[in-house]
Amino acid sequence: MPRGAFVRRPLPEVLDEWVSVRNATLSLVRAMPSEGWTRYGRANDQRISAAALAYVMLGHVEHHLAILHDRYGVERA
Repeated sequence: MPRGAFVRRPLPEVLDEWVSVRNATLSLVRAMPSEGWTRYGRANDQRISAAALAYVMLGHVEHHLAILHDRYGVERA
């Protein structure tokens, strides 16, 4: 059984949520002051820079888009 309840949610609802989270993430990244990119914090108990974390988030999206393409034949825009 999947850990999320996505299989019980209508696809348009899941997509709306994804768009909201994506837009919020883009707003956060765009608002980052230039000196903020070199700051460090912790994620999953590992030291990481704000810039590296932004790359991780982008890669995570790319990973899921690749799954949608490979498993379900969803074409990328």
